Amino acid sequence: MTSPYMTGTVSVTAGSQVVTGSGTAWQTALVAGGLFGLDSSNGNPVPILSVDGNTQITLAKPWRGTTAAGQAYWIIRDTAYLQQLSANAQALATYIQRLDNAALAALASLNPAADRFAYFTGSGAAALATITGFARTLLDDPDLATVLGTLGLTKAALTDSNNLWTAPQQFRGAAIAGDGVIAATFATERSWSVVQRGAGAAASLSLENSSQKTIAFSSEVTYTGPQIVLKPLGGTANQILVGGVSSTGHTFPSYSFIEAPGSGVYGYNTATVAFASAGDRCGIWNSSSLHVGARTSNTTSQTGTGSSALANGQFFSFLEAASNGSPLQVYLSATGTLVNGGRIRSDSTGLSMPSTSDYRLKENVSDLVAVQIDASEFSDLSSSILRVLALRPVSFTWKDGRVPGPVTGFIAHEMQQVLPHAVSGEKDAMEDIGTITRRGATIPETVVVDLVEEVQEDGTIALRKLERVIPGYVEPDEIYENTPRSLVQSGFEFEKTGEIIAPQAVDHVQIIPSLVAAVQEMTMMLLESRRAVGTLHDQVAALTTRLDTLEGSAA
Repeated sequence: MTSPYMTGTVSVTAGSQVVTGSGTAWQTALVAGGLFGLDSSNGNPVPILSVDGNTQITLAKPWRGTTAAGQAYWIIRDTAYLQQLSANAQALATYIQRLDNAALAALASLNPAADRFAYFTGSGAAALATITGFARTLLDDPDLATVLGTLGLTKAALTDSNNLWTAPQQFRGAAIAGDGVIAATFATERSWSVVQRGAGAAASLSLENSSQKTIAFSSEVTYTGPQIVLKPLGGTANQILVGGVSSTGHTFPSYSFIEAPGSGVYGYNTATVAFASAGDRCGIWNSSSLHVGARTSNTTSQTGTGSSALANGQFFSFLEAASNGSPLQVYLSATGTLVNGGRIRSDSTGLSMPSTSDYRLKENVSDLVAVQIDASEFSDLSSSILRVLALRPVSFTWKDGRVPGPVTGFIAHEMQQVLPHAVSGEKDAMEDIGTITRRGATIPETVVVDLVEEVQEDGTIALRKLERVIPGYVEPDEIYENTPRSLVQSGFEFEKTGEIIAPQAVDHVQIIPSLVAAVQEMTMMLLESRRAVGTLHDQVAALTTRLDTLEGSAA
């Protein structure tokens, strides 16, 4: 708590909210609010509504004491307001510092003029360049065809009047660079081949795009085969497949990094990226960003466990359990031993965030307060106050060093005896850990029929069916070690390798109602005591008056 402000003296008026200071400097001392009171017993402390100047403040309520001048006083300042004020000042200084940089200064030094644009010539240096009206007519052209029209150019005719090539064509070197477009339509269906003829180690075949433009491969929508297939040298199984087989065109999948649809890394029209072996377990979807688990949407009509992160920032976690669940758990391993650090628990009433508070994880435990109550005093205290007094706040250190130095808190099993609803877990409970394994699926071999074009002796093209076998395979097992049994999902086998502490946790939010009830009880007791003191004060004053009268008569 900050030191009270007590410089100077004040004058107060009964029934007025205005306090006048003498020798005070409230605004200079950054008094922004707080609690005002006199050193004497005149009146009760009153919250400050506003600081109007160095010598005047306005109270939130009229002064209930008597009128007095030149009084000693005190002000307990509002530290939360000052902290926010300091934080705002620091943030403003940071923003001003960010604006003070060489790049902005270089731009500010330029003198804008017609048909000029700014550009940087180096670090912290800028200049103006000329941009003519004609150049601006090119800048707003949306595509190459519009640019050519602005320049008065047209594409060279590469085909006949029917836009058909009736014989195979060859393009060598840069003979047909043009605007980069090669459009070829054959009257008879033909195969396109790009062959790299080099035999040396440095020989390669590449599609190079130095201008960062699109390289696209596409086909007619009625074509049901893959658009791009990459195979290993001498192999038959596809390693990269872009465009799959479907009766309605390229809808399943858009791409896959192994042959079997729905496995490995693949993409749909509705899912940008998915990772799976036997069903989706992770997908980045066009409609709603990210899904992990069996669920692929956040609708109530779909079942399955999983999590969804939507494009609008919402996050959903779904549990198919009749009892309480923990959609988020955090495990710590600061010293090589896995420990449950905390979790978010859910049930039909909402969410809670209990904090690990197990005595087995703590050391150097000592009481913060020594509470001693005589048995005769129990009847004077309400159950709310006794319940709070039964709690034991302690100072301790974590054995695993997760937080350096002493910290304060409670011991879970001790609190469980007083506030059982605020504590989860059982005292001295342990949890199994082990190795979990999901067995890889067995993918059977597949026979695929390809149509291959062959040039006959008379120059005609004939189609021949060529069968190829995609070998079956077994997906590798998924293996995860040191996994708590409570985290094992359906489909995994669990083999126990050890045990870890299943720590008890305290939900500090559940303590608040008991604390509020105790504070209310204590407030009522305080008010009752104050009323009793006031009555005694009046009685003493009356007795004093009578005594003075008797002494005067005796004299």
